[in-house]
Amino acid sequence: MQLNFKFSPEIDFQRIQSTLKKLDWYTANGYKPRLPRKNSEPILDEVQLLKIVKNEYNPKEYEEIQKKLKSEFVKIESDLLNLFKEISKKIPFEFDISLTKYGTGGSYNLSNQIILNIKGKNPLRTLVHEMIHLLLEEKVQKEKLSHLEKEALVESHMEKLSIIF
Repeated sequence: MQLNFKFSPEIDFQRIQSTLKKLDWYTANGYKPRLPRKNSEPILDEVQLLKIVKNEYNPKEYEEIQKKLKSEFVKIESDLLNLFKEISKKIPFEFDISLTKYGTGGSYNLSNQIILNIKGKNPLRTLVHEMIHLLLEEKVQKEKLSHLEKEALVESHMEKLSIIF
């Protein structure tokens, strides 16, 4: 499997914007997304947000995480591939991973896109969690699983990797 990483201030800014649009849903479902804040309140002004993102952006921070994720992933790749084969017949050869410091721990978009928050406590675990989401999404949609059911299904597969995590 190939991991294609990308990161930029624009990706961070887009992540903030998409998180703000879904903030009510995140709050209702128990998520506490990371956002730039002022006096504990999320900043909503786009001009101010963009300025903050550009000031906070440090490409070396992202490069270090990318390097660490790649080296950790290589160590578990064969175990993951075996699990992925159990889950789905359609395993993407490539995963496009956008690294960010904002939003929830991670999210995904079909067919192979993952957004990964590098400030989470275990980015590798989150990355694998989101990969499993992608592999299960067809089943989730077919069975019309709720959000909680979907997360439980993903975690049931993550438990098979308990030695790794």
